[in-house]
Formats: sequence, C-alpha cells, structure tokens
Amino acid sequence: MDEKSKIKCYVLGECEIFLGCGEGQRSIGGIGFIVADKWSNNIISCRLQSARIGVLMLKLGKRKTLKVIQVYAPTSASDDEDIEVILLLKTYVDPDDL
Repeated sequence: MDEKSKIKCYVLGECEIFLGCGEGQRSIGGIGFIVADKWSNNIISCRLQSARIGVLMLKLGKRKTLKVIQVYAPTSASDDEDIEVILLLKTYVDPDDL
C-alpha cells in the first residue's frame, strides 16, 4: 500500500471501507485500522464488534495500553433503518469490551 507510506501518523481509523475490485461482489461500509509498520508488533488485539464498531488495543509500555475505538455512525440523512441499527448496537455492546 503506497498510500500508507505517505500517512504521518501511527494509527489511523477508517470508515466507509470499499471492498472488492474487478469482477465479483463489491461492498461499501464498515471500519478498519491502518497501523504504522513500527507499531504493528505492539498490537495486542483487534476486535470488530460489528461492521460499524471496532476496538484496536496497543501495548505502549510494560504496564500501559491504548484502546483505539473506531465507530462508523450514520448521519441524520441516513435512512431510519441504519440509524436504528446503530442505536441497537449501542445497547448490545458491552462497555467492558471497549
């Protein structure tokens, strides 16, 4: 990924990921993380709670960790179904998992 080398940060959360190229099924939506190569060995876990919520946990030192929470929430212009889904996720995601 050439674009990754141009980014001047260590961890980047992304929303509205475009998957697929060429022939076959394509999809739009979801979240993801881009982690700098020098931080990739510090990844403790990456949990995708849903296509809209993900948690990346990094080790910063012997006793310190960093949780990066990425959320792809619908806007008020989205249809009611998308908004209801994120509200339901809010009730089902255990705060201890974040």
